Amino acid sequence: MNSLPYGAVVSAIGATFFGVVSERRAPVHHLELCAHGLVRCCALLGDPALSHKLETFWKASGGQSPLPSLLKEPLAEKFPPSTEDIAGWLRATFSQTSTEEVSDGGDFFDKETLATLLEIFQEEAREIVLEQVKIHVRGTFSEAEIAELFRYAHTLKGAAATVGLMDLSRAALVLESYLRAHRDGQTGPSKFSHPLLDMATWQFIRLTEGSPELWNNESLLAFARACDIVPDPFSLFAPAPPASPAPPASPASPVPQGETREELPEEEAPLLDDELTALLMEVFKTEAEEHLDALDRNLENLAKGQPVLQDLFRTTHTLKGAAGTVGLSWVREAAHRLEDYFETLVEKNAFPHPQSLQYLFQAASQLRARLGEKSGDLKVINDLVVRAQALDEQVTGSGPNEPVSGSGEAVPGPVRTPAEAEIADASQGPRFTQVPSQQLEYLFNDAEELVLVRTQLEKSRDEFQSISSDLFLSHHTLRAFLLEDRNTMTEAERLERLQEVEVELAELINNLEHASSLLQKECKSLQSLSQRVHHNLVELRVTDLELIFLKVRQAIRDAAFMTRKEVEFTSEGEGVELDKGVIQLLSTPLLQIARNAVAHGAETPQERKAQGKSGPARIHLSARQEGRFILFELSDDGPGIDPGQIRKRLVSLGVLDSVTAEKTHDDDILDAVFLPGFTTRETADNLSGRGVGLDLVRNQVRKIGGEVSVKSVSHKGCTFQIRVPLTTVISQAMIFRLGQEFYGIPVTYVIEIFEMVASRAIEPGTRILWKKESIPVVPLHYFFGIEQQIIFKKTIPIVILEHGGRHFGITVDSLIGIKDVTTKSINHILSSIQFFSGALVSGAGTIQLMFDVPFLANLARPVFGLQMHAKRGSLYSTPRILVCDDSKSVREAASRVLTDAGYHTVIVSDGWEAWNTLHNEEFDLLLTDLEMPRMNGYELVQEVKRDSLLQDIPIVVLSSRTGETSRDRVKEAGADCFVTKPIKPLVLLKAIREYLPLEEHLVIRKILIFATHNSGKARELQALLSSLSIDVWGLDRFPELPDVVEDQETFEKNAIKKALTRARQTGLPTLADDSGLMVDVLGGEPGVHSARFAGEEADDRARIALLLERMKGKTNRAARFVSAIAFCPNPSSDQVIVVRGEVEGTIGVTPRGEHGFGYDPVFVLAGGRTMAEISLEEKSEISHRARAFENILPHLKRFVGQEK
Repeated sequence: MNSLPYGAVVSAIGATFFGVVSERRAPVHHLELCAHGLVRCCALLGDPALSHKLETFWKASGGQSPLPSLLKEPLAEKFPPSTEDIAGWLRATFSQTSTEEVSDGGDFFDKETLATLLEIFQEEAREIVLEQVKIHVRGTFSEAEIAELFRYAHTLKGAAATVGLMDLSRAALVLESYLRAHRDGQTGPSKFSHPLLDMATWQFIRLTEGSPELWNNESLLAFARACDIVPDPFSLFAPAPPASPAPPASPASPVPQGETREELPEEEAPLLDDELTALLMEVFKTEAEEHLDALDRNLENLAKGQPVLQDLFRTTHTLKGAAGTVGLSWVREAAHRLEDYFETLVEKNAFPHPQSLQYLFQAASQLRARLGEKSGDLKVINDLVVRAQALDEQVTGSGPNEPVSGSGEAVPGPVRTPAEAEIADASQGPRFTQVPSQQLEYLFNDAEELVLVRTQLEKSRDEFQSISSDLFLSHHTLRAFLLEDRNTMTEAERLERLQEVEVELAELINNLEHASSLLQKECKSLQSLSQRVHHNLVELRVTDLELIFLKVRQAIRDAAFMTRKEVEFTSEGEGVELDKGVIQLLSTPLLQIARNAVAHGAETPQERKAQGKSGPARIHLSARQEGRFILFELSDDGPGIDPGQIRKRLVSLGVLDSVTAEKTHDDDILDAVFLPGFTTRETADNLSGRGVGLDLVRNQVRKIGGEVSVKSVSHKGCTFQIRVPLTTVISQAMIFRLGQEFYGIPVTYVIEIFEMVASRAIEPGTRILWKKESIPVVPLHYFFGIEQQIIFKKTIPIVILEHGGRHFGITVDSLIGIKDVTTKSINHILSSIQFFSGALVSGAGTIQLMFDVPFLANLARPVFGLQMHAKRGSLYSTPRILVCDDSKSVREAASRVLTDAGYHTVIVSDGWEAWNTLHNEEFDLLLTDLEMPRMNGYELVQEVKRDSLLQDIPIVVLSSRTGETSRDRVKEAGADCFVTKPIKPLVLLKAIREYLPLEEHLVIRKILIFATHNSGKARELQALLSSLSIDVWGLDRFPELPDVVEDQETFEKNAIKKALTRARQTGLPTLADDSGLMVDVLGGEPGVHSARFAGEEADDRARIALLLERMKGKTNRAARFVSAIAFCPNPSSDQVIVVRGEVEGTIGVTPRGEHGFGYDPVFVLAGGRTMAEISLEEKSEISHRARAFENILPHLKRFVGQEK
């Protein structure tokens, strides 16, 4: 066996990485991974200087610039192309066969579904790949990062198998196995294994994106396992070839307090040429912003008494070194001045004076304002630090680590800050708006183009005026010609004159067509230009959320200071962009909710300790874009909102009675916090308890077309969600007719138009089934007093809207379409009508009112108002399944399988989200994965089974962890069933139905075909089956079906033939009968020919006449009606159930009665009345069909599930 040293393997890996980095043709995430892998190869092969240079360059350039020659040449020399087959040697030396198998799940889905799942998988795989690269770039491979990498590999293994990518699934299995060993052993890969792991991950990423492997990952990672356990992999097989020893690195010595040293050694200076210095400056700006943000955060924490002085010292020290690297001496000196200040406090173990913090905040602001400039005002920063030191020297009598408020005086309330002043004046609107010069340039260009289009339109106007004048003259000439005396001109002269007029008109028509064509082009140009101008104007109104997040941060800091609570505030999404008008109106609601979070959600240290919570109270604000909306979430980790306390308060206020309060769902109860004047506090303070907060929040949010909601988990905290549109500028509206008037609704909220068949007018409280979701409908006709025209079997349009994450519909008469509109505010008279938010001007110049969607949403789902207990008419009670898996592909696949089977699914991405969702919504079953972030499947199962409210929910585990150990752990945790990945629909449904039979939840009326064109017979059967959930359909609904020839010799055989034929034709369960009259003296006639007794075209009267004629002189008039019924419950099989019923009687002399049909008027019952003289109710009890149906009824009950 050819043995190669470790160094040769690393050199070959480095050569591969160098080829990718130097060519720069790979995607960015490939470059990132290969570059940092190359950095590690350099370091391991004894060249830390080259490694450091490459790492510094890469961080500075971000992969945007090609490798400079001072890096490319030494790297090319260090990593020449390998002359030996290193990959082949590894494959031969370390070949392994995995004991775990993965099965193909792609064969279980149709092509269309599989194509959709593949698209979802590709999106999911890309997200995971980018996260893998981030971890490899950091290069620390901590215990938490190894666990993350393991989960990513595990997720992709199951997702790839689900969509049939088996090679990729097996590759993920190899990577997962290596990472599992480290995760379970709580160890990290050796530094010698890092390049191998980089290469294996890069190989896996290539395979994910459809490229072939260059190395064999199984042998590569087997070699990595060997390198993890030996002290010196260079001597693992054979001694490495001699290499020039690297110069010994001087050990890093600790920095004595009060001294400084440079971050970069002097020998690295030649690397910083002009080009690289410029790149490093850009990196420095970003890094310095992060350091200053950390400085602000830690100053806030310091104000709360948290021991963060060491963090402040480290931050300023790092900032000093970074500034020195790029030559910003004034920033370096300013950071050094702050560093000395914090170092002094650390030595004294003392806290600064409260007012000193304000000076420090100002010093940080001064640094931020001039960041990146070559010079700055050091004197200002120095003066601020000196003032802070002077105040600190006044602090006496404070023990170490105790914040002081100064001279023992009471802490005053927060001074009104500029941010708060701006909020107080929010209603007045901003006086100035900052506009980027580039956007102004766009508008100037548009203005120039607008002048050009205006000139063209004016020219077209003049041309049309000229054509109009010419048409007037031609019309005058033609009129004069027609009125002229025929005797004054010969026929030839008249014809010649008429031809002249015709030529003039033809020329005018040609000119008119040309002018019309030009006008059409100009109108299109104007439309395009107006849209562009509108877009650019909207862009002028857009800004990021940094300022409003800063306001929230300040409000929380002040509120925490007033209440003496320790609060840690975090945020994400400051870079999300939103309309400035929306931001201005949103400031007050967000600040009110933030103060409430401190007042109600932040617990004191003693309370948190009693609840087993560590650290300060946490408040988190996030923002993200969801379609045409921005979702804000402000959450705390406090006690949450107690629905029971709200119920008691609502009962005490008389809003609800105690019975209704107990029946009302927790989600509706929580909405009570938005009622005017509602509060659960008995006393008020400066922050809360007055009951004048959240109702104003909801009103303000609804003014901008948004919605606010709250979710809470007991002892876990609560989250307020605010969803607002990206802009308040409404540019398009859906126009519809209601009664005789036309109205609009913003297109932003419109989901689709739903056609619904209605048998009666829609009233408040009505719900419809839309896409397997029961949603409420707002009957605008009802509220506006308009009669709704309901036509039998005709559909009516329902506009489906979405607001606040909830769907609902509105009734309209007809739809006009989507139009570009200009909206105007309405005056104080119309604004009192809550239905409308504004008005729009139509193309014809008429005014049309715009509906207010938040108000309509409130009508659709009222909490405490008009429709609190309105009737709800859903046909379904669909079982709900919570699907929990961190793989998008698996979630989508499972959801599709279950939804197609008739279940309602809600999907979440990890155990923690599932836990919260289970406490906020009701579910009939939980389907969960095992390996997930935040809370894994084992923990989720255990928590659910511990919870008294959730412990009865069946739990099915869906996982690729097929080993006995995993199954035993799942069973011990309390799961009911284990299903292996990839998803096999039939296997999954079998497991689900064992614990959640679909039939127990469906209350839908089943359709039964009655194979007859006789509507009377169909009505009779419907009456007989009134106690069952069956809708009887006659063949009048299928007029195109051909007739079935009834040519059998018995009633039973005819019924079977009709039932099987109609079941196959319609695809629905079918009931067919064949019945007739049998007269003894006539040998059983008419029998099976009863309907054709007098011929094919004869009617009932003719058949009765022939029968009476044949019965003349007969003394034996005994007869019987016979009915045979055949029932085919499954159209795909030949199974048929047959029963028979009879009723005895005699044939009368003359017809009597008007209620029956067929031979009923001459069939005399035992009591003397004919079958046509009894009521339909009586007939349904004694007739031959009634008796046959009585015999078939047990079978029909089993069919609808009312009998076993």
